[in-house]
Amino acid sequence: MKNDICISCGMPLTSSKVRAGGDGDCCIHCGDAKGKLKSRKEIRAQMVAFFMKERKQSQFVAEKYVDCRMGKTEAWGKKGQN
Repeated sequence: MKNDICISCGMPLTSSKVRAGGDGDCCIHCGDAKGKLKSRKEIRAQMVAFFMKERKQSQFVAEKYVDCRMGKTEAWGKKGQN
């Protein structure tokens, strides 16, 4: 059974268009064209930049939010790849 949310960032996976590789367990932002998960460092940097730009958060607040959010995901949480 496929995940309904990205295992890396928690984005809803509503269609194959937003799934990395068309059928992966991560979104197009967290995975490559083959569905392989990008590095934690790369994903974290993208998420921080997104929250700073789109949500108008300071870098400090965005980093804290992203670290907390990633720590709760399947890919990066306690049971994940940290």
